Amino acid sequence: FDYLRSARKVVYHRVRSGETLARIARKYRVPVSRICKLNRISSRTKLRPGRRLRIR
Repeated sequence: FDYLRSARKVVYHRVRSGETLARIARKYRVPVSRICKLNRISSRTKLRPGRRLRIR
């Protein structure tokens, strides 16, 4: 059922002060590696408040 997967809504998150990738990943129940891959960043990337991250 690949068509169901592709129909899944794209989700973005606006980074707030003090947030970490791990915390954001937990909130959306996705692996940190998924967020990193979608945004072409490293798990060590410093997140700046206001940055928009793609989650799904």
